[in-house]
Amino acid sequence: MSTSTLPDGDRRHARREATRKAILEAAESIVLEDGVEALKSKALADRAGISERSLFNHFPNLNEVVLSRITSYLTRLLSEPEIPAGLPISEIPDALDRKFRASFDRPEADHLFNSFLALSLRLDTEMVDLLGRHVVLTLADVSNQIMESTTKNYPDLDFDQNIRIRMYISNLTNGIAFGLLRGIHRMGVLDSPTCGSPEHDGDLSPKSFQGTEALELLNLEFLREDIDWAFEQVAIGRPRI
Repeated sequence: MSTSTLPDGDRRHARREATRKAILEAAESIVLEDGVEALKSKALADRAGISERSLFNHFPNLNEVVLSRITSYLTRLLSEPEIPAGLPISEIPDALDRKFRASFDRPEADHLFNSFLALSLRLDTEMVDLLGRHVVLTLADVSNQIMESTTKNYPDLDFDQNIRIRMYISNLTNGIAFGLLRGIHRMGVLDSPTCGSPEHDGDLSPKSFQGTEALELLNLEFLREDIDWAFEQVAIGRPRI
């Protein structure tokens, strides 16, 4: 459907979303091609086909553009599959566990995760710290969205059941971050001989390890074992409802 046939409010929203998408895609291409240091407001606006003023009407600063693009891949990764309706309430925790595992097993998962990783590895130290906060907030948003969907599909859940399920969803989403951390440690990235060398000065950001053999192996297939491990640890505390 052409945006010209939409009501005024919907048309404005569609244009805004299209502009936002163009900005995010342009930022990703610049960072992947030339590094995060090449991301300047004029270059980004030109690549997106907008004015610099329009750019900052959508994002408060350039860091937010990159971080929003990175975390969007995480959101998309965890958005499917949905929890089915019509299950016995006692089976919801098992269904949640299957949902999170299936998120990493579907065909799109490798592309989404590798896109998330490719941008993350090009950040400088300061932005890596900001990314950590964005990931935490993104996982919280994902938890809330899954809980809202579950509550909608199962309106008969009582207060105690809601609390137990919400805790389990939160533990599953946070478990992803711990699984990734375990995988990075298992690869020995943080034990790299470059760490603490004069040129890196103790820098532990992913960028400081670019080009090492360990990082070349960093992908979803390698880390799947660690993500499954994290889900298994969380499943030990699976609630009975």
